[in-house]
Amino acid sequence: MTAEHRAATPEAIPSAAWKALAIGAAGFVLVGFNSTATNIAFGDIAASFPDVPETTVQFVSSGYFIGTAAFLPLAGRIADRRGRTLIFNIGIAVFALAAVLSAIAPTVWVLIAARAMQSLGGALIIPASLSMVLPLFPASRRSTAVAAWAASGPLSAAVAPSLSAAVLQVSSWRWLYFLSAPLGLIILAIAVRRLREVTPPSSEGRLDTTGAALGTAGIALLVFAVGKGGDWGWWSVPIIGCFAAAAAFTTAFVFQSRRHPQPMIDFSLFRAQQVWMANAANSFISVCSLSIWLVWPLYLGRVWG
Repeated sequence: MTAEHRAATPEAIPSAAWKALAIGAAGFVLVGFNSTATNIAFGDIAASFPDVPETTVQFVSSGYFIGTAAFLPLAGRIADRRGRTLIFNIGIAVFALAAVLSAIAPTVWVLIAARAMQSLGGALIIPASLSMVLPLFPASRRSTAVAAWAASGPLSAAVAPSLSAAVLQVSSWRWLYFLSAPLGLIILAIAVRRLREVTPPSSEGRLDTTGAALGTAGIALLVFAVGKGGDWGWWSVPIIGCFAAAAAFTTAFVFQSRRHPQPMIDFSLFRAQQVWMANAANSFISVCSLSIWLVWPLYLGRVWG
């Protein structure tokens, strides 16, 4: 075999790499399914708490996305420092426990708190589910792992509506969360048995916990103000105060990120045209698609019956 032929032949991928990818993708699908299923069941959840305004019930869904988005960068750093497989397993355990707490929540506030806890589990799962797998793949074949992992996200979005609707036809929304618990425990049991830490944890640098707190506060206050503005009045003192505080925290987050040696978000990356264009496109797609996942079920159920 000539050198040119050997260079053109793709490197073989070990079976252990495919197994690890399947486990990581399963965790990613579990997170995505739970997110979409909550939007499908929003009408049923709101009906279970008739004395609570829907603008409050919506934090069952939006609170989860706030927590996931806010903790995601920090979770990735923690996984690098403490071990990616370990953090993945912890994330699955937290996610499954929070699913049970969501299912048995007696009040909407307990449900919102349980969903916030679940968002922390999801934030731990997502970055670790890919980063723990990549070192097992040959460098020339890692794009295959990334593509397969990324494709598992739309899979959960495709399965969740039909499965959620079927569950809601024969039972209550609480079973959607109950279902996540045994699935999570199965993934955890397989992960503990099959996965091993490949990349040694790194303790270089320090975590930007201040930036994480500022970013979380800014996002949470902004979403809270948008969600409650209709109830409290857009020009009311609390809503204006929330918007002002969100702007202050976000500004402080930007300054903190620019001066920290290892920030939560490295804004220098946005100098590259490909980076800011890809993020702008992804933001536009996310705004459109995530809102549709909530509006469509409500329209189909309440308008079309």
